[in-house]
Amino acid sequence: MNISHMTVYRHIYQNAADGGRLYTYLRTGRKKAKKT
Repeated sequence: MNISHMTVYRHIYQNAADGGRLYTYLRTGRKKAKKT
């Protein structure tokens, strides 16, 4: 099964927008960027 890195990040950032904390497992540990 092939999954692109963009698909993974899209899922992680959508999870963060819904109040999830998957982004804390990212290598950089940075928070989701705010949209202006």
